[in-house]
Amino acid sequence: MIVSILEDFEQVMQRGSLESETAGAILVLAASIERTGTFSRSNAENFGHELALALKHVFEHSSISVNGSIQTE
Repeated sequence: MIVSILEDFEQVMQRGSLESETAGAILVLAASIERTGTFSRSNAENFGHELALALKHVFEHSSISVNGSIQTE
């Protein structure tokens, strides 16, 4: 599974339509979650909490420009 996710990320970044690896990683994460049907009533809140903490960390160490690109340290 992880190999296919890495391949998905590589394909997204090769297309060149995204300005940052962070944006590509978030899109690949969302697609992976959608494919596996990860969410149920019992785990959606926990998963959302962990995702929010991870994104908070990313944004604490990033800057976002007006055009929507994300620059990480």
